Amino acid sequence: MTNTNPVVKNQACRESAETPAAKVFERDRLKGTNVNPKTLLATDYLNHFNVVEMIIEMIPELPEYFEELIAWQPRSYREHFARSSLRDAGLALEAYNHVPESLRATFEALAARLNETATRAIHSAGIALETQDPEIIAFSCAGAAGELRALIGEAGSLINGTALRVAKPDGGDQEIIDALFDN
Repeated sequence: MTNTNPVVKNQACRESAETPAAKVFERDRLKGTNVNPKTLLATDYLNHFNVVEMIIEMIPELPEYFEELIAWQPRSYREHFARSSLRDAGLALEAYNHVPESLRATFEALAARLNETATRAIHSAGIALETQDPEIIAFSCAGAAGELRALIGEAGSLINGTALRVAKPDGGDQEIIDALFDN
């Protein structure tokens, strides 16, 4: 379960997280940032999951790294940027207020799957480590990392506006590419 009141590190992030969306967002403000001007989403969010995937891949050779995963907690996009000390965190939050609702719903459903998958991967790695069987550890970690890597790739494609078809949260398909170019 995620915290609905994220810790906010700086005032700019607090204002962006709490400000209602205005009708127009000046996309040229995104130049030089990693917020995609088409989708208004930032790939920095994926770093939260890349760390889990990378460490799980290392566990068969370096099981002591599992300790680093224990502190990992699921975070929504807003929580991630509200807690971030990244230079453009406030801008990422502000832009998120302008993401088209259908794209945001699809993205948030995918983010929920990423959080669930990362949590499950950490749990699976812990169980595998308890067996002290190198083959079980390697197999379990490879499977967990692969599943997480696939979802990270899917989310990256959506964030970068290269996903042609994505599953809607209700299970149906939705063309989003037109929406990306209309904005």
